[in-house]
Amino acid sequence: MEYLKKLNYSVIILTKGNSDFQREKIFNAKLDKYYDKLIVTMRHKGFLFLNYSHSVFVDDNPREIKSLLMRMPKKVVCMRHVNSKYSLVEVSNKVDCFSSLTELMNSKILEYIK
Repeated sequence: MEYLKKLNYSVIILTKGNSDFQREKIFNAKLDKYYDKLIVTMRHKGFLFLNYSHSVFVDDNPREIKSLLMRMPKKVVCMRHVNSKYSLVEVSNKVDCFSSLTELMNSKILEYIK
């Protein structure tokens, strides 16, 4: 996210779940300096009233990925965390999967947003 901020991109964290829990999780991960806006929702991310067409989404939840793909964003990327509850769930072949943010940063995927 630091890379995106250096390029003057607006970084929005869109997270699903209990607001207090999500905010604490983001605070504990020390992400507060990297984003411009935080959106916490209890709805599927693809069902919000947002402009998805110029957006790149990174998510680990296959259901959320499916709902995001329906909105035709610029790109959706799947994070495959080892031993997570989603690590063995299939995702669309339209989605590139990575096991770490470092792997994602080293890929060609970020060319979509340059």
